[in-house]
Amino acid sequence: MHLTDACNRCMPKASYEWGKKPCYWWTQTIAKLRKECMRLRRKLRRFRARHEDCATSVEEFRLLKRNLKTEIKKSKDNSWRELCNQVETDPWGTPYKLATNKLVGRRPITGITKPG
Repeated sequence: MHLTDACNRCMPKASYEWGKKPCYWWTQTIAKLRKECMRLRRKLRRFRARHEDCATSVEEFRLLKRNLKTEIKKSKDNSWRELCNQVETDPWGTPYKLATNKLVGRRPITGITKPG
């Protein structure tokens, strides 16, 4: 028990919302559009299961899905431009770590400054 508490204090676990790290291009706008798109998709599935007419909802869903795709594309393009600009200013920072797959590494143990 004491050993577990000491380990948890020295080496906190990394936790992300929903269990995994979000994409580099993910924004609140995209999250809102996706939530609305999924809500409308579920509504369409219910309409189709009941054999109801849903022509207006289909067009609305297509438009919303197209908007979501364009927003994701814009966000990815902006993130790529920012990364390219960052290469120009700091070549050994995040872009270097990203290229060498060292972006997400182990965190140092707090309290230990010298090996051994």
